[in-house]
Amino acid sequence: MILGNPYPDFTYSFNNSFSYKNFGLNIFFLGVQGIKTFNGNIVESMFPINFNRNIISKYYIDRWTPENPNTGYPSGVNSAIYFGNGKMINSYSIQDASYLRLKNVTLTYNMTLNNTRTFKSVQFLLTGENLVTFTKFMGYDPAGNQTGDGSNVAKSSYNNYPLARVYSIGANVTF
Repeated sequence: MILGNPYPDFTYSFNNSFSYKNFGLNIFFLGVQGIKTFNGNIVESMFPINFNRNIISKYYIDRWTPENPNTGYPSGVNSAIYFGNGKMINSYSIQDASYLRLKNVTLTYNMTLNNTRTFKSVQFLLTGENLVTFTKFMGYDPAGNQTGDGSNVAKSSYNNYPLARVYSIGANVTF
């Protein structure tokens, strides 16, 4: 059975620039809709092999027990009973990895220097990258893939590194 789809239904972006007097603001959003990924953390939470690892609490705490029979998550005691031959990759472990990310924001201030011989103008910049990601995905980066090389069409996540949030300041000087 095929579960999930590593290809998004569509990818979209929004880029806009605003200016007021000597200030400028550029904002870039990037989004992906309709992509599904295998989340290894869910499997590890439902069927923990090593209790020293972090687990997603809702899959572990809200599992089926005789005292908690009205749950959607299996007990995890003997996975072969409900997942045929112990196969733990199932529809529970496939997640929607759609997201909207504030990818880049740049604020600039332009100064024209009329009374100097050396400099004509200076532009100061403050930039932030990967500032926030809106997603229902339970992992560090919904766009990440644990193989990381792009050679595999399978989309999977198992604690791949999150994108770094980067802040930069700078100046462009015109002589």
